[in-house]
Amino acid sequence: MACFIRTIEISRTKQALIKKGTKIGASDVQAQIEHEGLFKAEIIHESYAFKLDLLLKSAYKVLDAISQRISYMKIEEQGTRTQNRT
Repeated sequence: MACFIRTIEISRTKQALIKKGTKIGASDVQAQIEHEGLFKAEIIHESYAFKLDLLLKSAYKVLDAISQRISYMKIEEQGTRTQNRT
């Protein structure tokens, strides 16, 4: 989302500068400089997303391990029940 906001704002600023008579290359550079804060915000948002993705993957691994442990315990319980019946 931050990427789209940054791209839109840079494009708007660039177009405004071009309409004022600034050269295309200069207006592109100036627009990027003016919106440096948006770029930094985008980097921060991406790092948060990456951290949360890692946390989610770790949680899935923990849940998978718990599920496997439960399956093993069920198998052990069934084995114990059959031994007690004989």
